[in-house]
Amino acid sequence: MSGPNGAGHPTSNGHKPPPVTPLRGDPDPISTSPDEPPRDTGSEQALLGALLIANAAYPRVAGVLRTTHFALPVHQRIYAAMGILIERGEEANPVTLGRYFEQDQALAPAGGAGYLMKLAQCAVTVSNALDYARTIVDLAHAREAMFAAQDLIAAVCNPTPDASAADHIARMRAQLEDIIVNDASDLQPVSPTEWIGRPTPQREWIVNEWIPLRRVTGLYGAPGVGKSLLMQMLCTVTALVDMLWLGLPVRHCRSVLFYCEDDEDEMHYRQEQINRLYRCTNADLGDMLLLPMLGRDGTLMTFDRDGRGAVTLLFYKLQAIVKRHRAQLVVLDTLSDVFSGNEINRSHARQFVQQGAARMARDCNCATVCCAHPSLTGISTKTGLSGSTGWDGAFRSRLYVHPLDVEPDEVADTDERVLTRKKANWAKAGEAIEMRWHDGVFVHKTKPTGWICRDHADQVFLELLDQMSKTSRWVSPNVGARNYAPLVFSQRSKDDREGFRKQDFAEAMERLLRGPKPAIVVEQYGRPSEPHQRLVRSC
Repeated sequence: MSGPNGAGHPTSNGHKPPPVTPLRGDPDPISTSPDEPPRDTGSEQALLGALLIANAAYPRVAGVLRTTHFALPVHQRIYAAMGILIERGEEANPVTLGRYFEQDQALAPAGGAGYLMKLAQCAVTVSNALDYARTIVDLAHAREAMFAAQDLIAAVCNPTPDASAADHIARMRAQLEDIIVNDASDLQPVSPTEWIGRPTPQREWIVNEWIPLRRVTGLYGAPGVGKSLLMQMLCTVTALVDMLWLGLPVRHCRSVLFYCEDDEDEMHYRQEQINRLYRCTNADLGDMLLLPMLGRDGTLMTFDRDGRGAVTLLFYKLQAIVKRHRAQLVVLDTLSDVFSGNEINRSHARQFVQQGAARMARDCNCATVCCAHPSLTGISTKTGLSGSTGWDGAFRSRLYVHPLDVEPDEVADTDERVLTRKKANWAKAGEAIEMRWHDGVFVHKTKPTGWICRDHADQVFLELLDQMSKTSRWVSPNVGARNYAPLVFSQRSKDDREGFRKQDFAEAMERLLRGPKPAIVVEQYGRPSEPHQRLVRSC
């Protein structure tokens, strides 16, 4: 059957689903009268049947089809009930839905709950579900347009002194525009006058100025740098009371860790090492839920040939777990596992963050952290960026964990890490936290600040100078010399130099040389024809 009432009705994007014959004894047989509002009972039944046997098609259909688009009220009720179950993470099939419709008189003319089984049996193909949905939407718009036209005809045929034909045409134009506006009914403008008398909302955080609540944070780092460990440590601390994460206070809350690159054994082993650090046991961690997904498909959003993204059935299942657990922190590890689009496509990036990860944050009142890998360029430029700049623009906060930067002539410590706040809409960017990997966990490096730090660096400089002088291994104040004191001291072991670096020693040397009472002086030594300079203690 084709035409305005047939399943062959073309959709707005040009796709034409195969025609479908309505079920015999359907709840509202199709009418071929031109005076009847256009509808396609067969397509509505085919779509509902496809969704009943393949719930995975629902997320993409839900992106274009609303309950009110169905012509038949009974189909509206079935579609709405399916959505409730699926978005709760439950299966929607003739059996589970049958419990809700056993006593529903609206289904009685069609055969009661048995109608659901008929719908499942009449499913033509799941692959055309989205095309059937677009057909239903187009026909819903056609019905609205028909009603508006009927109103215009009635008004023109029954003129009144207070309304001209032009007035009726303008009213019809407004009605037609409302058809589109109603499809964007989630657009709710707000006037600042509505805020009068209302308290100003406060920004909330999981980690103050680092991870905001109800927003998405991107955590970038090269493979193996420790992102998964860092987030499992954070979720552990949020489950405990009065514990610090990398020296920072956190919000006490529940968490869900969706880890696509770890199995349960790995997460268990890692947790035991974390527990030793925080002196807790697994019995203290009831507020954590772990979802190890290694070896399973973790895709939360897919994209069609037109570039439109839609969350997957797995997204709804994960969201249901988050809501039931009342979690306020959700970690998605990693982005490459949960995102199936093109990483350098700006539209794909923004759709995933805003309609996927951020949707989770909004709907569940939680913070969502997406762990991701930077590109080789992002690593070499030390920006931590990856793919399109759409990612950086969409994340409200972006963190980058990376090895400690050292001078080319310094010896790098592979256990050192730095967590840098590269982007923050609500805080100052550029702040960094230094940490060190030790016994399977990251230990925050407490570093003195201000004059305490300077005084300590001066003392370490003098101690190292004394050690060198005792064995006549002289160090020079000249930056170009091979035995330049800050360079030599920075190459000592981490414990010997107490974590200070070449730049720290260079500043300490200047203070010790230039102070009111210099603690060190430059002394000439060697042959008169080839004089050298060395640093020694002042008398």
